[in-house]
Amino acid sequence: TGSPNLTVQLKNGSTVLASTALDQNLRIAFTGSAFNDRLTVNLNYTVSSDVMNACIQMAGIEHVVTSQKFLSKMELKLDAKLVLLEDFKDKPTAWDKAACFLQSYVLPAWLVERSLGLAKVAGDDLLTIIFTSGSTGTPKGVMLTYANVGSNVEAINQVVQLRESDVLIGVLPFFHSFGYTVTVWTPCPAFPAVFAAASVMASGRVWRPLRALRPAN
Repeated sequence: TGSPNLTVQLKNGSTVLASTALDQNLRIAFTGSAFNDRLTVNLNYTVSSDVMNACIQMAGIEHVVTSQKFLSKMELKLDAKLVLLEDFKDKPTAWDKAACFLQSYVLPAWLVERSLGLAKVAGDDLLTIIFTSGSTGTPKGVMLTYANVGSNVEAINQVVQLRESDVLIGVLPFFHSFGYTVTVWTPCPAFPAVFAAASVMASGRVWRPLRALRPAN
């Protein structure tokens, strides 16, 4: 809940990252942050700056990951350091890309997990915070653990059974529980193509490309 205990628990961990905007690159930021033991928080960008800053203070947020393109469309004044996704576009070196290739396609999974320290992650460790809508007052932070999100992902995959040949289109924002769980983490075991279609949805053109899709045989 949005109690003082929330801030206390967050300060025991690593740097708190928050995000605004629904950007395809944020999926990479979320998974990368989890691999580096960073807590992520999805901020509801439809609320006022005052409400968002109340959430920032409540969760002890230090950095907000967003994009310049998104900020140009929103009038937000946030009490945190902004980290722009565009600034990372040219940062990866050839060695970074080679290391990612080796970790993804060559090295055994157990070795990658050990090098990232993932063996130390417990199911009850905090993974993310999703704030409520605030319709009845100041939004409250709902703390979700790795086990919470993992059980939802497993349940979804038992029903949907995504494959590598599938295409997943996410139309819910990442501050929504389904937008976060389904769009970010559910595709991980099967690696289907994933598209975050918020910009398409906002312009009213989301259904036309969907009509062009046909179920795979």
